[in-house]
Amino acid sequence: PASILNTAWTSVVQGTASISTGATGSGNTLDATTNIPAGAGNKIIFTITGKVDPAFNGSISNTASVTATEPGSPSPTSTVNTIASRTPVLSIAKNGPSSINAGETITYTIDVTNNSASDALNLAIGDVVPATITNVNWTATKTGNASITGAATGTGNTISLNGNIAGGSGNRITIVITGKVAAGFSGTLTNTATATPAEAGTSPGSRNKGCGELA
Repeated sequence: PASILNTAWTSVVQGTASISTGATGSGNTLDATTNIPAGAGNKIIFTITGKVDPAFNGSISNTASVTATEPGSPSPTSTVNTIASRTPVLSIAKNGPSSINAGETITYTIDVTNNSASDALNLAIGDVVPATITNVNWTATKTGNASITGAATGTGNTISLNGNIAGGSGNRITIVITGKVAAGFSGTLTNTATATPAEAGTSPGSRNKGCGELA
């Protein structure tokens, strides 16, 4: 099936069986010409390997067939069905100052990565910045095999964007948030960011970043 990538095969003959063509190869179409004399000890075993497309989610059906050249001989087939689930594992890291003076500009950085072999498609990243921070601006950038769908910049305390992150540590979406802490505020600021995958059966990631006592 096309959902299996980098496909290759090898073969082993047993007994007096033989392979004329196609003993090894690559690609999604295995086509071999063989000779198998009668007898239970004569057989050919093909081993096929490949990588499931990281973006695939669904059922993979693979059918092998044998076509005999002798008139009246049966041409048997055998099918294997495999359920492939796209299950990305998202990780989110949020950084910000441990302390700041009231009235100053604060900067938060959010990093979202996908620590799995499966692609994360149409994931949702959200962050509600505390109301005590005003003039909020944010910018999102992508690294490696990641993409941002929709706006990559915005203003306001509610941040929401969607994106795709391929599996692998080198792929990420980074959001930088800036705003001004209210001049009259004193206390602790806690800001939570979330990354929610669209795939069923996966768990969202969240990360809090607190800012220490403000004066």
